[in-house]
Amino acid sequence: MKRLRDLSVFQPIPEILSESFGTMSYYLRRSRKEYCVRSLYFEKREKQLLYTSLITEVHLLAGACFRRRNAPYLSVECVRDGTLYVRQRNEAYRLEPGEIFLMQPDLDGEFLVGESGFCKKESFSIFGTLLPGFLQKSGLDQVNVIGGINSSPVHRIFQHLGTLEGIQTPAALQENSQLTFELLYYLSSPGHADFVPKKLLDLKTYMADTLEQEHSIQELASLYGCSPYHLTRLFQRFFHQTPYRMLIEFRMKAAAEILRREQEISIKEVTGMVGYQNALNFSTEFRKYFGMSPREYQKYIDPI
Repeated sequence: MKRLRDLSVFQPIPEILSESFGTMSYYLRRSRKEYCVRSLYFEKREKQLLYTSLITEVHLLAGACFRRRNAPYLSVECVRDGTLYVRQRNEAYRLEPGEIFLMQPDLDGEFLVGESGFCKKESFSIFGTLLPGFLQKSGLDQVNVIGGINSSPVHRIFQHLGTLEGIQTPAALQENSQLTFELLYYLSSPGHADFVPKKLLDLKTYMADTLEQEHSIQELASLYGCSPYHLTRLFQRFFHQTPYRMLIEFRMKAAAEILRREQEISIKEVTGMVGYQNALNFSTEFRKYFGMSPREYQKYIDPI
């Protein structure tokens, strides 16, 4: 992270912001190679305490820039590659990979691609009635940029939130809120974060990649190299659920994605693809998770 003394790099961004959305006014110049936005389910804003409404992954090219004013939400901009010039509260910085720009609610903030000519970044749009108080109590409301931290937990949370796209259940709302809180807590005190052991993350990935197989707690514990009791305690500590519940969650999310992607597929086929031997058991679990049967989900949810 480098403090910028010469602010002339921001001259291409006009003072008059020509676009508006709700209370926010903004200026946006699009120049990008790739762009992916995922909308996450949330309740009416006054009901939900803390949540991420959108996550965005974008590959910006030279000339891309953005400025906003009076936005009602916090935007967390994490640089993955390239460089990004950012400015807020009359302070300007050059950000490199792993560094983060916090675009504060109700402040005038802006960014544009740096001298590298491109920038790949991940963004979180965060709302909630608890947000102003959390930012103030944690001190994050006084922060423009964050550097010198391990950005891997931020990327992990970004990926995890992405798995919630299209899921409109109370469980998804709760998971969204927990992940959003985890992100803000980490940004406010990265030195005190409880990092998930890499070996445990690898086991989680293995579970997600082999859903068609039957997994027992004994098998998973053996792969990790501990007792089933200890593995369960590790999962509850770092993931707030048991391995069994996580496996069900993976299977339900995978089934939902298949049903949205392949409109003509049979429920029997989906059953086998996500590790169930019996279509009735699968349908019962699916209804518990989503509040509707697999066939109803396939009929009423918009396809991918």
